[in-house]
Order: sequence, then C-alpha cells, then structure tokens
Amino acid sequence: MKKSAQVEFENDLIKSYVSGKVAVIKIKCNAFKTISNLEQVNTVLPWFDAVEQDESIKGVLAISEKDCVGEKPYESFLSDITGKKISQDSDKTVDKFEKQEIRAIEINTLVNLIRKVMLFKRFLLHQ
Repeated sequence: MKKSAQVEFENDLIKSYVSGKVAVIKIKCNAFKTISNLEQVNTVLPWFDAVEQDESIKGVLAISEKDCVGEKPYESFLSDITGKKISQDSDKTVDKFEKQEIRAIEINTLVNLIRKVMLFKRFLLHQ
C-alpha cells in the first residue's frame, strides 16, 4: 500500500512545515542533487497534492539555504555527473555524462516539477 504524502515532514535534504495558512518547503542542500534523488522526488511531488488537499493552506513559500540554488551548486552537480570540472569560467562542452541515469532523473524531475507548479492551485512564492 502506498503511503500518503504528509504536508509536514523533515529529512536530511528537505524540511516542510506549516506557518499559519502557509506551507513552507525548505531545501537544505544542493537543490540539483536533491531533485536527482528519487527518494526525495517521491516525497516532494506528492507533497504538492497533499498541500492542495489541505483547505487551510492558502499558499506555499519555497526557500533554500544559502548556496543551495544557483550557478555554483549547478556547477558542482554538473562536475559530479560529468566527471569533469565544470565552471562558468571554462569553455568545456558537456558531451558525455558519466552518470547518465542521474542526469535523466534530473531532467525528468524538472519536467514533472514544472507541470506540478503550472497546475498548482495555491499561491507559490520562491525566495
């Protein structure tokens, strides 16, 4: 039997809680590594449904710790999955991924996350 999603939860990578009428989701580390982790994906995507089903929640605030999202974390993520040092200062073209499965998970997750956000019926604010 499939476990239903919880609005409030916490693990090593993500924390979600309710403050008043707002659900807060906080990414605690490199967001790109988080979205390429299937366990996390299977927690976050159903979380949107759980939030929508809770009539007391009127909006969502998505936040992240410092240096969790942006160029540096993405460079770190790309370096990890390509096996090459990637930085915006270098002209390296990414032509092969050593960890193709992780790259596929990341792309698929981003597509699914965008769909969830587009269809989301609550106010969503990202810090």
